[in-house]
Amino acid sequence: MNTVKQKTVSATLYEDNNPNAARSIRVEIKDGLVTFEQQDIGSLCNEMCGDSDYERVISDLPVGQLRYAMGVKTDKELIAVLKRDYSTSDAFGRFSGFIYDNHLKYSIYCG
Repeated sequence: MNTVKQKTVSATLYEDNNPNAARSIRVEIKDGLVTFEQQDIGSLCNEMCGDSDYERVISDLPVGQLRYAMGVKTDKELIAVLKRDYSTSDAFGRFSGFIYDNHLKYSIYCG
């Protein structure tokens, strides 16, 4: 059996270094699936969540469905659109709203 290994593509969409609540938002395309994750780290997270870090992850999102919904044809174009449209601290909420509104299949984890 001849298996073609797909290239992994990833990008940091947003990052700040607030010592009380640093936030990082990243996207990765691997094996035909998109993972979109936000991680918050710092003392404010500890006050609000009882832990020094908090993570929200959208995973198992088929890249073909997302490319179609965003009107692009390649992973490179998709990453460029995500960088353009989701490079702010509120990106996770807006992105999760977009995929929900477009009835895309995905898994979500918060914790």
